[in-house]
Amino acid sequence: MFNIANTIIVDLYYGNLYYYLIMKEKNQSLVNLGNNIRKFREAIGLSQEKLAALVTLHRNYVGQVERGEVNISYLNLIKLATTLEVGVEDLIKS
Repeated sequence: MFNIANTIIVDLYYGNLYYYLIMKEKNQSLVNLGNNIRKFREAIGLSQEKLAALVTLHRNYVGQVERGEVNISYLNLIKLATTLEVGVEDLIKS
């Protein structure tokens, strides 16, 4: 395993073949944002699927945001905050 510019490359040997698994390290700010979104979503009893439907986003995307895997746009962040009835500042707190 080695790390190049926040990318982890794992060298896997299986049979006679080498496989390379490339994973981006998660940005801690995005992880914190996702944790906050999950906390507020669960507090009002919404599933990821229901929240996604309310904000017109795909449920897989909402899951990726909650896991800190994607960088959400500002407009989508506003939609989530509005639906969760919190301020954007509440979602981005560390």
